[in-house]
Amino acid sequence: MGYSCVELMCVADGSGSSSGGAGGPGSTTGGDPGPTPEPEPDPDPDPEPDPDPEPDPDPEPTFAPSNIPAGLMTAGGAVLELRGNDLEVLIDTDAGSIVNRDTGADLRPAGVVFTRVEQPGSAPALGVFSATGLRWDDGVEVRIVGSNAAVFAVSGNVDVGADIDAMGGFDGRRNGGPGGFDGGDLVTYDGQGPGGGKGVGPVQLVSDSGGGGAGHLQAGGNGGASPEGAGFEAGAAYGSSTLVPLVGGSGGGAGGDRGNDTRAGGEGGGGGGAVQISAYGAINIASSASFNVGGAGGQGGIGDDAGGGGGSGGAVLLEASSLVIAGVIAANGGGGGAGADGNPIRGDNGRTGNASESRARGGNRTGEGAAGGSGGAGETAAGERGGDALAGGLLDNGGGGGGAAGRIRLRGGSVAIDQATLSPLLGVDIGEL
Repeated sequence: MGYSCVELMCVADGSGSSSGGAGGPGSTTGGDPGPTPEPEPDPDPDPEPDPDPEPDPDPEPTFAPSNIPAGLMTAGGAVLELRGNDLEVLIDTDAGSIVNRDTGADLRPAGVVFTRVEQPGSAPALGVFSATGLRWDDGVEVRIVGSNAAVFAVSGNVDVGADIDAMGGFDGRRNGGPGGFDGGDLVTYDGQGPGGGKGVGPVQLVSDSGGGGAGHLQAGGNGGASPEGAGFEAGAAYGSSTLVPLVGGSGGGAGGDRGNDTRAGGEGGGGGGAVQISAYGAINIASSASFNVGGAGGQGGIGDDAGGGGGSGGAVLLEASSLVIAGVIAANGGGGGAGADGNPIRGDNGRTGNASESRARGGNRTGEGAAGGSGGAGETAAGERGGDALAGGLLDNGGGGGGAAGRIRLRGGSVAIDQATLSPLLGVDIGEL
């Protein structure tokens, strides 16, 4: 930040010449000398600095940001402020919009610039919001949606006390979060994304086996077996600890359907989203704040069919000159859906990844339906296998496998996480700039 300086100036003391005319103010002989002129005051030797100096229009870059062109870090011309108790905000990474969810009012300042950036290969595109700062207060709930992963490129400081939700399952259980992938259904079968769980297919409609949980940091959980066959396979691990490229969680596989007319195996849960904040200044995450990019839980089967697999947790990347984190950052997997309780009762849905270190449980066993597997979280990143419905027992419909946990990347000149809650523990990578 540049400041203007004030240069001190010399000022004449106001004394007259000793050779002035007779009787004049400068005369030393005869006549009334007249009034003595008042000396001019000295200038302030220590002028106060401008309390609100203008920002430097071209801040010096302090590091090369991940995944985006460096020019987007200084492209913004305004602070993105989200303030007010009980304020609910919707950020759309496709439209570039930021609105009040209750009133529809536009909350995006004109100086906050939106840019779409392509990533290599099959990685999702990025929706980048460039600003001079972020200030998101306690009491604000921020929901991020869209197919593009979310990036906030900030030339100054970031202060977050709000709850940020980029989970899978918004407006439909199988929908992926921003930069995440959809779960399978009885049209697409397999979960989408590089770690998508396997699901029922056109030649597999004779099975009531559970859908596979999605993988990410580790593999998801296999679907539970049924009397007709083995459970569907879980998705494999994928991605890099650097989160380059930035990719969210994958979708769980659809639950098996025995081929009856209902075709009601449970849908797979959508993968959690991907969120990146890059700041040339400091990032401070208050104890009131949370980032949740959990995978959605798989849907329970209905009629006489199996539960869907859970979606895997997404990704959070924070990078700045300094990071101080006292809140929660969670990229946990969703639980698998339970098998159907028996016609026409749907089995219990799996739970979406928690904003904590605890595992999202799978759907509970009821009636003829086996339980779904738990999602990965805390010290256990892999998804749990869905419950089996074996021949000769009371159960008939397999449970979906749990989704694996995702990844967290913290990159800074200094990183303080003593007061933070981070999950999964194995998915946390701390790097230098």
